[in-house]
Amino acid sequence: NHAFHTPAFARKLRDLVRGGATILGPKPLHTPSLENFPASENEVLAIGEEVWGECDGAKVKSNRFGKGRVFHGVSPAEVLAKLDIAPAVQLPKEMTWLHRHTADADLFLVSNQTDAAIEWVRRAIEPPPIGAEPRELIGDRVRSGTGRVVYADGSVYVGGMLNDKRHGQGALTLADGFVYEGGWSEGEIDGLGTATYANGDIYKGSFLKGRQHGYGSMTYASGTTFKGCWEEGLRGTEGENAECAKTE
Repeated sequence: NHAFHTPAFARKLRDLVRGGATILGPKPLHTPSLENFPASENEVLAIGEEVWGECDGAKVKSNRFGKGRVFHGVSPAEVLAKLDIAPAVQLPKEMTWLHRHTADADLFLVSNQTDAAIEWVRRAIEPPPIGAEPRELIGDRVRSGTGRVVYADGSVYVGGMLNDKRHGQGALTLADGFVYEGGWSEGEIDGLGTATYANGDIYKGSFLKGRQHGYGSMTYASGTTFKGCWEEGLRGTEGENAECAKTE
């Protein structure tokens, strides 16, 4: 996360973004080497202008180049939200995490960012084999884990549960045709997800306590599309680069 790049490294970044990569970091402004100076630094500056454009991390925080995109001045979580990528795990807002993927495991480092103790319990139920129906979570007054719940009205939920509430990642299909897949928190739609409404409208983006909140895109059954900021279920500033309220 610095503005010093060699010409070769800057060229590599340009090629990656042009091909479809997403990069989070500031526009390159200098080269750390005196080799072929000042021509080398001029090349780095030119690549920065070509790829980052007006993205300065203050007034403008993203720019499209080729098939990819660069970001500066936003958090990794905000970048993932802009790209409609759901997080691997969902934790209380006071906690943060790092993820490392190995050949045979996913490793998570979880950190409490406050001085107070946080009680967070995740009781996992062994998932069903690939291709098998998720198990029914029945006969337990406090359902926690991962499984399939069928409600009295015919609605079906498949995903995480905590203390008899939908929590974590899950998919809900209501009897009236509404379908949602994404994040949940204590029984409410919360985080990143995709909602398909009974009238044919489709929303992809951030939710907060059951309402569209933050960045998201709505494709209406009529064919029109809105991409931009939402606040408590209402449309706000339009634009893919719009700066939206945080979902915390």
